[in-house]
Amino acid sequence: MSSEKLSSAIKVIKSDDKVTGRRLLVEILKDDPSNETAWIWLATCVEEVEKKRYCLQRALAINPDNQIYKIALEKLELPPQPNLVDTHPDVKTVFPSAESTYPLEIIYKRWASIYFLMTILAVIVLAWILKRWSLHKSNNRRIP
Repeated sequence: MSSEKLSSAIKVIKSDDKVTGRRLLVEILKDDPSNETAWIWLATCVEEVEKKRYCLQRALAINPDNQIYKIALEKLELPPQPNLVDTHPDVKTVFPSAESTYPLEIIYKRWASIYFLMTILAVIVLAWILKRWSLHKSNNRRIP
């Protein structure tokens, strides 16, 4: 029953209904406070940093060897990074799109096309090498 309820809670959260998902997870954790998966999913449902930290700490107490939980807790401990646009108002006038990720999207698309072309080139070179190797191997056969 608990695993079915957990599955439905995860499904609800993935459909972007965190309030209902949170309610279901709280019910699960009342019955089974050592449910590691429920604690992690509950951490995704809460907005407050303190509550996220509490959920991650509970999951880490259940599974102390999990490096992902440790990293997530460390990231919560880091001070928030200032936004470049907020700290330097002139950035908006010089770069109107400074708040969007548009420049990064262009960079990613360019690198993706470069990786694609490099992959095609690698396949062509590999095919050429294999063809040369098979021709070389067939020419060097000894007649018994």
